[in-house]
Amino acid sequence: MQSTLSKTAIPSLRTSLRSNRVLRALARPIVRGCDFPVTMSHPLTGMPFKYLTLTHKRLWLQRKQPQLAVLNHLGGLLRAGDTVLEVGGHIGFTTQFLATRVGGHGQVHAFEPGQQNRDFLCTNIRTSANATHINAAVSGCIGKAPFYEERAGGFHSALNSDFAQMRARLSRKSALAEVAVRDVHTVTIDHYATQHGLRVDALCIDAEGAELEVLHAATTTLRTLRVLMLTVTKNHKAVYDLLEKAGFALRTPEGQLLTSLVGVTESVFATRDNH
Repeated sequence: MQSTLSKTAIPSLRTSLRSNRVLRALARPIVRGCDFPVTMSHPLTGMPFKYLTLTHKRLWLQRKQPQLAVLNHLGGLLRAGDTVLEVGGHIGFTTQFLATRVGGHGQVHAFEPGQQNRDFLCTNIRTSANATHINAAVSGCIGKAPFYEERAGGFHSALNSDFAQMRARLSRKSALAEVAVRDVHTVTIDHYATQHGLRVDALCIDAEGAELEVLHAATTTLRTLRVLMLTVTKNHKAVYDLLEKAGFALRTPEGQLLTSLVGVTESVFATRDNH
């Protein structure tokens, strides 16, 4: 019997889910029932890496090659024995790589307050004795703050107040999208480094719009920092000006020198050529 399912059936279903709240609510438990944890070999470390088949596939599998290119470039800038702070550890894909790259005499401190992400992160760095998870968000001040967490993979989670606006956008786009808000502890880079007696060699920032606040509270760390990798989603000019004033040259992962961050959506690298 010939199938009557047309080529437009699946796109039509997606459109229906995006436009109908009732259908989305019905779809969530069905889709989540198909989402389960699996373990693969990390493509750069060879170590076991745990993730969810659906919610994490979009970044770590479908977009694996761009991620690997960025991490390979970062790896070339790191040295054995480096101390690295990672703002936004997600489920530990980068953290595990960093821990392997800096070696047993190096340290990696990964900040990740997301409830969905941190269990995976802790599992994925369990055998990395030089990697530490910090259950806090990095901010411009120390204390507590509302944290907005998207529950469809934890890809979009932030302290940023305008992140709440994403709740409506996500709910229109995805059958799984939900955003919850709760208070989390906040720390600053400078205070954390001083408190733990760290001289930070490298800093990775994926703060979903809070990049400028994070950098403003890391001025002491920036003075001796050798490598910075960050994703900039807001305040592009202010971030660029701050880093340039601090003596950094900004480049793409391919090595192209940047004179502006406006319109740049990929990760960028800030280094001092004399280090």
